[in-house]
Amino acid sequence: KNVFITGINGFIGGNLAKALLNNGAKITGLVFTFLLIFILIPAFGYIGAAITASVSYTATIIHQYIIFKKQTKTRFAEWIPVRKDLTEFRSLIKVALKKSQKEKAANL
Repeated sequence: KNVFITGINGFIGGNLAKALLNNGAKITGLVFTFLLIFILIPAFGYIGAAITASVSYTATIIHQYIIFKKQTKTRFAEWIPVRKDLTEFRSLIKVALKKSQKEKAANL
């Protein structure tokens, strides 16, 4: 199994039968947001808002990762990209760019 390209969001988001688990992760992010907006924004302004958003998003991703790990038994090492992953990613980008260029040329 390789999760580098598909990612955890594709797994969680695409798994409609587990919608409640995804909602739990979103609630985790919401809780962090509500707690931190009253602490960080008054103290640091827009920097506090940026920190709040970052912490909230990170908490959501960690929650989703825990769910994903429990359901798939994926090891953390499988998340680290290897050369093959990067090569496949480059190939996907090249194909997408070529397709986009062809579509633009066809519309001219």
